[in-house]
Amino acid sequence: MKAGRLKQLAEKYGTPLYVFDKGELLRRFAGIRKAAGDEVGLCFAVKANPFLIEALCDTADSFEVCSPGELELCAAAGISGSKIVFSGVNKTELSVARAFDLEVSLFTAESKRQLDIISEEARKRQKTARVILRLSSGAQFGMDKETLFGLLRIREDRAFTDIEGIHYFTGTMKRSAEKTAQEAEYLSSVIDEAEKTLGFKTRLVEYGPGFGVPYFDSEPDEGLSLLESAVQRLGALKKGRKLVLEMGRYFSASCGVYLTAVNDIKTSDGANYCIVDGGINHISYYGAMMGMKRPLIEHIPRFGADGPDEKWCVCGSLCTFSDILVRDAQLRGLSPGDILAFKNAGAYCMTEGLSLFLSRALPAVVLVDTDGGDALLRQAVETYPLNK
Repeated sequence: MKAGRLKQLAEKYGTPLYVFDKGELLRRFAGIRKAAGDEVGLCFAVKANPFLIEALCDTADSFEVCSPGELELCAAAGISGSKIVFSGVNKTELSVARAFDLEVSLFTAESKRQLDIISEEARKRQKTARVILRLSSGAQFGMDKETLFGLLRIREDRAFTDIEGIHYFTGTMKRSAEKTAQEAEYLSSVIDEAEKTLGFKTRLVEYGPGFGVPYFDSEPDEGLSLLESAVQRLGALKKGRKLVLEMGRYFSASCGVYLTAVNDIKTSDGANYCIVDGGINHISYYGAMMGMKRPLIEHIPRFGADGPDEKWCVCGSLCTFSDILVRDAQLRGLSPGDILAFKNAGAYCMTEGLSLFLSRALPAVVLVDTDGGDALLRQAVETYPLNK
């Protein structure tokens, strides 16, 4: 989005501000669809950005939710239960029952207990639950192969449970095609073994490749090359099965911009400090990386960028030494009232921050539609009532 348009939105809605561009989101999704092929399903991980649910309602094949709250967000957005995958490491009887109420199409099971809860709810309602078992990658998520195979051996004992396949996700921000190839090879070997030794026919594979996106100026923008390479390596998984790619960051990062205004500038002990009206409570790139590298930012002057090109340490409004957004930003003619636009802020950035720290308000959220118009999705929200 051009600087002039971002400046208009900042003036109209104030700062700090999240801006999500629906046109860019749909273009990105269309590019991924073309690269993956029409036969591969595309599932949007709602945790990446719940504000994009409605924008993707006619585009994504399915929506993965990992909490009761995300389930309610999809319901409120009018997403049919037939397009919802109810995932998450902590399922309860109550949340599973609510998913059944909403006619959720597919459940993941991360443990025997989760499968028991889903199966029992299905039995009580005399409805068949479609389930995929999550294969662990060595963390707290999912089950190891031995446990998973144990459940497959007695799959026929669950009269109202149809185990259709496997769910596999190993992490995020992966930038290596070789890593994806290794995961695809392992997943294929597990599926082959289950079919040969247990007679289990895998009909559905939901795989989260966890592709990375560029957040910092030291990281190249590889476009869709990583996905294109991975699709070739995933070919074996598509044979006689439905393959679904579950992604969040890879779909939505590029559609978002975080705008924050310069409120104060000063020089202390030879260092230039810029204080903005936002901070790490509003934007958090992958991991605790703010301030350690140079994010992709654009300086939008209020009146004009007159003045020298200088190094600035960009700090937020929180009274903590850790509230540094950029430790070493090269900016020309920086002045109070200028806007700093942080790019690729369409995924996680708005939800991973320290939202309640120091009782600062949450920024407003704006969606720019494909026709160029804009709509306020959320007004700025004061957090101090939550801290008393």
